[in-house]
Amino acid sequence: KRNIKVHAWMNPYRVSTVDIRNLNMTKEEFLDTLSENNWARLNKEHTILDGVHKIILYPSHPDVIDFVTRSIMEVAENYDVEGVHIDDYFYPYAKIPEELEYDDYLKYRDSIDQSFDDFRRANVDKMIKSISDALKKLLSKNGKKVEFGISPFAVYRTNSSIVEGGWEKGSYNAASALQCYTELYSDVYKWMVEGWIDYVVPQNYFSFERRDVAYHDVAWWWSNICKETGTTLYMGQGIYHMGAKEGWGAETWQNPDEIHNQICFNCNFENIEGTIFFTYKDLVPGQNPIKDACLEKLKKTWNNK
Repeated sequence: KRNIKVHAWMNPYRVSTVDIRNLNMTKEEFLDTLSENNWARLNKEHTILDGVHKIILYPSHPDVIDFVTRSIMEVAENYDVEGVHIDDYFYPYAKIPEELEYDDYLKYRDSIDQSFDDFRRANVDKMIKSISDALKKLLSKNGKKVEFGISPFAVYRTNSSIVEGGWEKGSYNAASALQCYTELYSDVYKWMVEGWIDYVVPQNYFSFERRDVAYHDVAWWWSNICKETGTTLYMGQGIYHMGAKEGWGAETWQNPDEIHNQICFNCNFENIEGTIFFTYKDLVPGQNPIKDACLEKLKKTWNNK
């Protein structure tokens, strides 16, 4: 009716969003509060605590990969969606202590020579390929094309000229910047090269004035790497930061024209095919004067008024 296309946004491993210590609960006690047919409750052996005592599914377990794939296919097969889209959370930002996963490393590693870090990346690779294969089978079976997208943290890998152990094709940002590849064990570039995903939406939630990671550097890097791999690129933009009083580089988000300027900058790259805002609720006015001015500018820009 309104020509809106829906892509279902997924977080594949997450079970709880709170530190269960604050609830005075064990992992098992929390899982027992979930609905009786919840997969994590029924399969407690496939759950693990991350570094801040939130519960996730074990990324290395084949049964978890199968469950995540089946869950995504349930949506793809039964709902009118144009795509499925996985968030930046793979292995969690609060790392799982290695000792909790070491037995799985010995059990599931691909070879005795595989490093622990490569083991973790391979677990995520297997899930992404499983989902990709299932979506391609859906297309060949009944002709339904459901696109597969990833919205990774903005920095894939830092350039090797900046940080030891970096990548010769990596981005130019501060050595202290978090990297998808080493911290979240998500090898997005590999997925692009292999053709496992259709599009990428880097979470470029940085301003032009950020000194450690800047919007323009991130946009430039992803444009180049998407050209190389032939991957569709949409830019993820952090409108939720506008006018923030505290938090992640808040002082650099006080210019009402920031998001407008970012969109204008995107126009310098022919392969940035669109913008995805985080979040939808931040498109509603009345939250703060700077964000309101930003929204008004965007309306005038897109309405050519």
